[in-house]
Amino acid sequence: MVIENKEVEIVSNQPSLKRNVVLNYIYQILIIIIPFITTPYLSRVLLDVEGTGSNIGIFSYTNSLVNFFIIFAALGTSAYGIREISKKRDNKKEYSKLFFEIELVSVITSFISLLLWVVLSSLYTEYRLYLFILSLNIFATCFDISWLYIGLEKFKYTISINSIFRIISLILIFVLIKSPSHLWIYFVISSGSMLFGNLSMWLFLPKVIQREKLDLINIKYHFKNSLKYFIPTIATTIYTVLDKTLIGLLIPGTITPDSSIKIADVESGFYEQAYKILSIVKTLSFMSINGVMYSRVCNLYEKNEIEKINTYRDKTFHLTLNLSIGAMFGLIATASLFVPLYFGEGYDKTITLIMIMSVLIPIICISFTLGNIYYSPFGKRKQSSTYLIIGAIINLALNIPLIILLKSIGAAIASIVAELVISTLYVLKSNKFFSLKELFLVSWKKILSGGIMFALVYLIRFLFETYLDSSLIISIIEIVTIVIAGVLSYELVLLLLKDKSISITKELISKVFSRNKKTTSVTTNE
Repeated sequence: MVIENKEVEIVSNQPSLKRNVVLNYIYQILIIIIPFITTPYLSRVLLDVEGTGSNIGIFSYTNSLVNFFIIFAALGTSAYGIREISKKRDNKKEYSKLFFEIELVSVITSFISLLLWVVLSSLYTEYRLYLFILSLNIFATCFDISWLYIGLEKFKYTISINSIFRIISLILIFVLIKSPSHLWIYFVISSGSMLFGNLSMWLFLPKVIQREKLDLINIKYHFKNSLKYFIPTIATTIYTVLDKTLIGLLIPGTITPDSSIKIADVESGFYEQAYKILSIVKTLSFMSINGVMYSRVCNLYEKNEIEKINTYRDKTFHLTLNLSIGAMFGLIATASLFVPLYFGEGYDKTITLIMIMSVLIPIICISFTLGNIYYSPFGKRKQSSTYLIIGAIINLALNIPLIILLKSIGAAIASIVAELVISTLYVLKSNKFFSLKELFLVSWKKILSGGIMFALVYLIRFLFETYLDSSLIISIIEIVTIVIAGVLSYELVLLLLKDKSISITKELISKVFSRNKKTTSVTTNE
């Protein structure tokens, strides 16, 4: 018998974290670019006859209503599904079975939610057409299986199909929407792209799962566990969406005695535009990175690899707070220049709202990151739910008097207080996983760098306004100069202070663009 030694190349099946981070980040940039392009167009085209953004306010208010029904339709299955799929992703049979059982829960809850929404839409006469169109959003929730691909860390499937439909929606907005009377078309495009995007993800399903027999006994188990994720989700919604709803409900009157345009719709328009900018910055700063980290940490926790989780924790906080703190200072410094240039006339109050709400970016970053790399993966969802409920109660209690007194600005202040309480509780109760001392050590250099950038930006603005005449071209040159100078100065100071976020960024970039494939060679006997 001849014994032959053969060298066999084995390529790891472990998904590339760095590739996924960059891939997801590129997709998030696409998500940002499209509304970034369409928002200035829509803010001008949909401007009502009296020069206010009430149509944008109507879109904001009605979407805030449907969001409550979407949350019930999803019932926490997304976060729960990601966690469970990521834990079992090495066993195709088990995660396939999990997928069908969890998806059935989503189908049942979506159907109930859709029926309730149709009833509400029938009774609500003022915005009935828009509410009926928004039924598509709830229907889309039923078919949203992005959680499966995220749990498996197969981001290319969700990214590719959603990118196509987002680009289609971009084209349709510019082709079909030409006047304020086309607001209903905007609703159709927005809801339709969501529905068809979710439906299309099912095309890739045969590539990642296999057919498995449903165990109806487990449906009750999954329903019960999904509720654990539903409670914090509804709590989060109360302090992120309810403010838009309350602005629409609590502010009485019209802009003039003879006008049909409601003050509530105008204030909702101001708030919605500020919220859009905040959402874009949040996505770039920390949401895209955390979206990838969550499934990876869940998998590591299942394998009890705590040291690796701690490493990811440090890197994630350095990266996200670098971007979040820089973005906060940048928005505060440039809001008064950016808003008129970007949104056009009729949105002056949005300047104040952006400057106030900028503080939310690093505050939310802290709680969002801890939730994704500690509370949810470590099975402490109930604990985090308590803090979210406390924040929701505080937000609701403050929103009512503050919105009545200060309108949309009151809603912004209430959100800051609620988010600050939640983030503080998240850090204090994280069982030394991430302490206040560690938070200070991670952030103080970034705050100092942000302050220096802020001073430089104001100096540039002073020079432009003192020595150059105001015009559209000059304003564009000014804001481009400010952005470039601000980013470079912020990162340069961090480099001089030897902040860890710089070395982590360099490491990430070098590994992403490295073409070296890691292989393991083993010797086998035949």
